[in-house]
Amino acid sequence: MIQKLVRKLTSIGWRGHLHLDIRRQMIGFHLEQAGAGSILVCGDSRVEAAFLPSSIAGTPVVNAGIGGATISLIGEEVARIIAIHRVRLLVLSAGVNDAKIENRTTNSVSDFRNNLETVIKKLAPNAECIMLTSIPPVEKGKLLGSRFYDGDLICKFNNEIAACAERNGLDFFDLARPMMNESRELAASLSIDGVHLNRFGYGMWRPALISAIERSLDVAACR
Repeated sequence: MIQKLVRKLTSIGWRGHLHLDIRRQMIGFHLEQAGAGSILVCGDSRVEAAFLPSSIAGTPVVNAGIGGATISLIGEEVARIIAIHRVRLLVLSAGVNDAKIENRTTNSVSDFRNNLETVIKKLAPNAECIMLTSIPPVEKGKLLGSRFYDGDLICKFNNEIAACAERNGLDFFDLARPMMNESRELAASLSIDGVHLNRFGYGMWRPALISAIERSLDVAACR
C-alpha cells in the first residue's frame, strides 16, 4: 500500500513538497496569461495568502507567493519561471522563514546576506526592475509568533535587505515599519496566529505595498 502511494506521488511530480509542485505550475500558468512586462510579487505564505489586485497602474499583477518559502527557494523557483517571460517589476517580499528559531545558527545573518545576493543575481537577467521589501515582524503571544520566529534575526535580516538594495541599485520599501510596535514586534491584533496576517493586517500591508509598487513603476519609467 505504501509503495503504491509513493509511486502515485512520484508520478505527479512529488519531491517531498507537493504544495511547491502545484504552486510552481499555478504561478507559471498565471504568468503565461499575464504575459511579459507584468508585475511579479514573490514571497512566502504571507504573499500567497494576500488578495492582490489584478493590475497596478495598468500593469498585470501575478501573485508568486509560495507557502513556506525561504529566500533561497524563491531564487531557485522564480528564476526558472521568469526565464520564459521577462517581467517589468519583480517584488521580493520574504525572509521570515529564514528566521525560524529552530534553524538559527551563528552564521544566520551572513548566510542570509549571501543567499540574498545570490538570488538577486539569478533574478536580475529576467526582470527590468527589482524591488526589495523588509520583513514584517511576528506577533508576540500567539501560536506561531515569537515562539517559532526570532524577532532579533528578522530585524538583522531587514538591515541586510536594505543594504543589499543599496549595493545593487534596487528599490527598497520598508514594509515592516508601519506594522510594528515600539518593541519591534508585529502590532497587536494584526495576525491570525502570530505570523499570518488577518484582515486588519492585510488592511495595512496591501495598500502600503501597492503604493510602493506604483512609486517603483514611476521611477522606472523615468530611468
